Amino acid sequence: LAYAYLAPELVGTLYSEDVALWRVAVVDLVTKRVTELGVGFAPQFVSEAPRVILFSTPDGVTMVNLSTTEQRVFNEFPVLYTPHAARVSPDGQRLAVHNPTTRHYSIFTITDPEAFDISALGEVPTSLSPVALSNTALYGVQRDEASNIFSLWRYPLEDLKPLEAHGTLLFTVESGFIP
Repeated sequence: LAYAYLAPELVGTLYSEDVALWRVAVVDLVTKRVTELGVGFAPQFVSEAPRVILFSTPDGVTMVNLSTTEQRVFNEFPVLYTPHAARVSPDGQRLAVHNPTTRHYSIFTITDPEAFDISALGEVPTSLSPVALSNTALYGVQRDEASNIFSLWRYPLEDLKPLEAHGTLLFTVESGFIP
């Protein structure tokens, strides 16, 4: 079991968007042993064998092999705010990371979790937040600040090519309107 919790000195605080205020831990449900992994948010298992976990930190997206404690930090993707936390597909084969420079999501294939190998699949050419990743698509919300209209988009992963992704608009809604 992996989880994130607010730093102990923040007693009484229920939530913060600042990733630096969160800590990541893993509990072995058999031995009840808790392993602290440090600062981070949104821990997700990438693979079962070997047991590899991924989470977002202000220094970058971090992958940790829980058997060997070996880790790799992808420094090119620092995550400062919780809505931009990296996402892993349910099958553990895809990774979506927010690029703070372009404000877009880059999609990667996790080619070898044990070696911490990822390969670029493409980038979604739209600023989306928040996002969800399925085994076949990236879903994200785009907000038009001027009109306060929110649009839900779907980007099929098999169609991604660098800077050429074409999404499907699923629906739009005005802020404050509940269908």
